[in-house]
Amino acid sequence: MSPRSRCFSLLLLLFSFFFPLKILFFAHSAAAIMFDLPPQARECFFVKCSDQESEITGSYQSFFGDGSIRVSVEGPVPSHRAAAAAAAALPPMTPLFSSVEETAQLHAKLPLRGEYAVCVRSLLSFEQTVTIDFHLQTQEKNSHPNQLALEDEALKLKGLMNEVLQKVAAAAAAAAAAAAAAAAAATAAEV
Repeated sequence: MSPRSRCFSLLLLLFSFFFPLKILFFAHSAAAIMFDLPPQARECFFVKCSDQESEITGSYQSFFGDGSIRVSVEGPVPSHRAAAAAAAALPPMTPLFSSVEETAQLHAKLPLRGEYAVCVRSLLSFEQTVTIDFHLQTQEKNSHPNQLALEDEALKLKGLMNEVLQKVAAAAAAAAAAAAAAAAAATAAEV
């Protein structure tokens, strides 16, 4: 087995071990939603805000570059309008956040109590996969906002993978040096 394939096997093993742990320990912090978005379609998720002075924070990702989707936070909307979204007849609402970047953070202050829509619109003529992760929090000074678990854990996993790659490379170099020394010793013994 080559050092490269051993490294890949170790990374796969680490990922398969840490990913379930992330789900167990960080599921309460944030929940990512991955879904397929049809061409030119709009998908909205509704969040009910019962506290005044709240905010929606999170992140999203598409895989087709800037201008492939528009993510917006809009509202407040009356509760009966949520049913209209299913029929794609959602009337215009007050935009609080809007972005067409491929990957970005979203942040919107919700000034009033009510229901708000986090909407994703495809700007492409073909289906695409989108991941979005958001949560509601109050703006109180003593509140502790949730961390974005996906982003934080991805950075930790990247650091861990870099450490493993360095250790595998060092072990491969040591094994190659030991093999070269053994070959040199065998050659010297023959002479």
